[in-house]
Amino acid sequence: MPTRYAHDLWQTIVKAIETIRPVYEKANKAISLGLEIIARRWSYTILEPCQHDIIVDVGAGPGNSTRGIAKHIDPKYIIAVDPSTKLLSTACKEIEARCEKVTAIAENLPLRTNAVCASSTYFASRDFIDPIKGLAEMYRVSNKVSIVVDIFLPENTIHKRLLEVWVCYFVPLIAMLWGVQYVNHYRMLCPTLKNWRSASYVAALFRRLGSKPWVRLVPGGAVGVVAASKS
Repeated sequence: MPTRYAHDLWQTIVKAIETIRPVYEKANKAISLGLEIIARRWSYTILEPCQHDIIVDVGAGPGNSTRGIAKHIDPKYIIAVDPSTKLLSTACKEIEARCEKVTAIAENLPLRTNAVCASSTYFASRDFIDPIKGLAEMYRVSNKVSIVVDIFLPENTIHKRLLEVWVCYFVPLIAMLWGVQYVNHYRMLCPTLKNWRSASYVAALFRRLGSKPWVRLVPGGAVGVVAASKS
C-alpha cells in the first residue's frame, strides 16, 4: 500500500476539491451515504473536554467541519489549517472572532508541541501527502486528543470492492445532479483509493506514537472515528 502521494497527483486532488467547493458538503454526505453525520456526532462527544479551549482543524477546507466544531463544542479558539488559500477563504465564516486561518500542510503544522487541546481532521486524512507524518504532527501538537473522522477502507474484501464500485462509478454519476462540470473532478476520487487506509491502520499509527486509540465505525466498517488520547 502506498504511504504517500506523488506531488503532482496531490496538487491535482487539491485543485479538484477547490473546484467542487460549492457542493463540498453535499458531496461528503453523498459519498458516505449520509453516515458522516453519525461520525461527526461521535467526534463532538470526544471533543467535549476541549470546550472553552483551543482546537486545530487540519484539512479544514471551506470550513464545514470548523463551523461544526464551533457550534457543537464552543471552543475558545479554532485554528483552521489547509494548504489551499482558496478553500480557506470561507473557513472562518460566521465565527471570525474566534477562528484563525493558517495555510499549511498536515505534515508540517506551524504549532508548538502540546499547543492545543485537540487536533481534528474530517474527511481529509486520506488526502494527506504522507499520512504517517500528518497524523504524527496532529498527535504532537495536541495535549489531550487527536481525532480522525473519515471514510476508511473496509477490512472485509466484499465491502472493499463495494466501496470501490461506489466511489469510482456511482459517485461521479451522482455528481451530475449538481452539474456536469463536476463529474470529472469526482472521477479523481477513484485513483485516490489506493491511498485510502483502514481504521485499524490509522489506529496502529497512533499506537506507535504511544497512544491507546479508540475506534468506532458505523455498521459496514467504512465511515467512522479514530481517536488517540494523550491522557
